[in-house]
Amino acid sequence: MTTGERLCDESSANQCRASRPSLWPRSIQSIAPAYPARSPRCQLTVSSPTKSTFSQRIPMPLIETPRTVIRLMTAADADFIRELLNEPSFLRFIGDRQVRTTDDAGQFIDRRYQQSYRDHGYGLYVVASRESGESMGICGFVRRDSLPAVDMGFAFLPRCEGKGFAFESAAATLQYGRDSLGLTRVLAIAQADNARSLALLDRLGFAFDRLITMPGEAQPVSMYASEPPLASATVAR
Repeated sequence: MTTGERLCDESSANQCRASRPSLWPRSIQSIAPAYPARSPRCQLTVSSPTKSTFSQRIPMPLIETPRTVIRLMTAADADFIRELLNEPSFLRFIGDRQVRTTDDAGQFIDRRYQQSYRDHGYGLYVVASRESGESMGICGFVRRDSLPAVDMGFAFLPRCEGKGFAFESAAATLQYGRDSLGLTRVLAIAQADNARSLALLDRLGFAFDRLITMPGEAQPVSMYASEPPLASATVAR
């Protein structure tokens, strides 16, 4: 699901440009991977952040695609998160997070999304329109004790669905996870009747693995897996 009254018609990108996450808080910088230098057009000059700047300001992007900017989530995203987490499709297919007010959303961002950054060095990120800067959805990685590998998640505002933003940002985020975070096997879970998510996972190259029942849930969900492409084998002569 995504946002934005104006949406450009550029085709979805097959490649993204990952930027150095200079605005990660100091607690994350110590475990963040080293990022190779990118082309000059991808370089941004920013000042070293403090804890307060992380919670209040919009950070520089982790990833940029032709139509999207994918960045860390901050307290400034509270209104957007309150809206997203109360969409009927989010409540139906992902669950009720009991976030009803902007204050609830701010606390949820800190204890769920930012806590993942602090604990693992990755998490769910905000996907924004590169043209307008408007927040459209979230995409990224979740580490669950109940799953054997990192789980990829995404959710977009309904008004931004069907325009290719989910695939564009998810494909770029998956590549970022492989190249910069060192992720190998990546999982994803979806309900059997969530046709939109299942179609996206198929397009991203995820394959059905098995049915699983998550803790606290009565109904099983489908688990999918994505493996990195195998390098071409060299035959000795």
